[in-house]
Amino acid sequence: MIKKVEIKNFRSFADDTVELHPEGVSLLVGGNNSGKSTFLYALSTWSYCCNVLVNEKRSDALLAGIHGDGYGVSLSDFTPLNIPSFKHLWTNLKVGAPYSLSITCYWDIAGVERYLTITLNEVQDKLFIKNGGSNLVVGDKVPTVAYLPSFAGLTAKEEWYSQASRSKYLGQGNAGAILRNQLMELYKASTAKKMELRAGAPRLKGSQVKWMLENDPFEKLNEVIYGIFKGIIIPEKFNEAFNTYVNINFAKVTKTGLTYKLLPGYQKRDIMSEGSGFLQWLSVYAFVLSPSIDVILLDEPDAHLHSTLQSVLMEDLCELADKFHKQVLLASHSCELIRMFDYSSILHLRGKHHKYLGSEQGKTRVLSGIGSEYFPRLEAVQKNKRVLFVENESDVNFLKYWCSKFETWPSNLVVWPYANKHKERTHLFLYLRDEIHGIKCMSLSDRDTCPKSLVDAALHLQGLNDNINPNGELYYRTWRRMEIESYLFCVDAIARAVDEKKGGGFAVRKTEVETYLNGTFGLVIPANIKDTASDAATDPFFDLDPKSVIGPLCRHYGIKKFDIAKQMQDAEIFDDVKTLINEIVAMCR
Repeated sequence: MIKKVEIKNFRSFADDTVELHPEGVSLLVGGNNSGKSTFLYALSTWSYCCNVLVNEKRSDALLAGIHGDGYGVSLSDFTPLNIPSFKHLWTNLKVGAPYSLSITCYWDIAGVERYLTITLNEVQDKLFIKNGGSNLVVGDKVPTVAYLPSFAGLTAKEEWYSQASRSKYLGQGNAGAILRNQLMELYKASTAKKMELRAGAPRLKGSQVKWMLENDPFEKLNEVIYGIFKGIIIPEKFNEAFNTYVNINFAKVTKTGLTYKLLPGYQKRDIMSEGSGFLQWLSVYAFVLSPSIDVILLDEPDAHLHSTLQSVLMEDLCELADKFHKQVLLASHSCELIRMFDYSSILHLRGKHHKYLGSEQGKTRVLSGIGSEYFPRLEAVQKNKRVLFVENESDVNFLKYWCSKFETWPSNLVVWPYANKHKERTHLFLYLRDEIHGIKCMSLSDRDTCPKSLVDAALHLQGLNDNINPNGELYYRTWRRMEIESYLFCVDAIARAVDEKKGGGFAVRKTEVETYLNGTFGLVIPANIKDTASDAATDPFFDLDPKSVIGPLCRHYGIKKFDIAKQMQDAEIFDDVKTLINEIVAMCR
């Protein structure tokens, strides 16, 4: 995936470098005209030019040492964005010297950095594209990029389009015009996979059905659709040799085990009859789940979505990007999304400074710059009446991974990222309590530098009593250890995460991790570290800043901290974590 982009003379980017997280979802924020959409256009243009050179000039056109003359395209064939003339690609409309516009992308292949520079020139109303520098060799994969603007363009009938035509519609901002094509591609690939698994048998085995639901993009799409809209999409039979139009229907269904059944008397209908929010949501997922796309560029995908559905969309996007190894760059003005995201995944574009936020305080500054008032997600809270205040979204991701090992995460819990501490959250709770009868909230906070003696085994912080009254309840819970990452110190889980990423065998990796922790940090993880009975007075991990160890460890082995949480088994999860999760589940009953 792309880790760095250098842009020269492209629209508002005169000479800029933007470093990216090469995996997962990054939220691009900034005021109007800060360059969010322009940055996505630059990546889309780079990808388009790569395809042109390979398909129209020569198959090795992107490799190191290949230069030659540029290849010219007309304005009608240029699909990344709509512009009146090619001059509008250049900063201040000044084309200047030949091939003065360049876009360079960097990515890693097996730990080795690769780069490719695309240079552009405008001559007599034609755009000339050239390999401006590269270290690619035969066999190197260039990331495939797809740009998805806000939803528009859905028609009553949709033809089966070539890939070039689909790219053109996307460049014109008409993602809806090819939505059925994208869904049909996913469906055809899913059908082919089922036939492969069946191997002549009349039907799939139960284990094969389960595998499809967990790993097949089309089945995963329907699983998510059912979870939110209580329905699925059903493509009609399509044969390129006979059919001209692609038909995709939506149907309300019930689910028994692994089987979907149409609701009695329900008539399935074309997706065009559904609301704009559903269609916007569907188009985003169709592209994110496409196996042929590595990098997905989303320009305000939340535009037609209610705040509650925005939250669901982002949670699912993060999960799917992780599962299917996608890089998602999402530009948005939504304050709701900014509050939801972990600050380290928010890329702030401002002037010449383009970088990820370094703290929660950075989110506050961004929100102030956008100039929006804080707007709580009252509808979801009014419906469910159960709220968990956390410092950021990543805390909840840890809890969900751990919870899945021994409990079911409550579906009626509204997660509310709110960086302030317990006392400040009390004011928000009092406001909610006055509006919503019977509300129950839990405030979860890191201990940070607070003395460990002030937090007991039940995670109660001395001096803070649970607020219980007839109109609402507020529970204060504080981690006994410094931060939530303190509960990742499990050698077996770390070793399994490293082994899954790099191989080598669990036993070998376990010894290697133990040696690394001891040799680099002087740490030996005690056998009883997860137990409540672990002695806080003698256990050095209680006052250890976990990020000072987990961060370097993850970088050293090329894993993520969430990989460790996923690998932890029931018996390895800390007692503090189980205490908290059991209380959350009980609160939501």
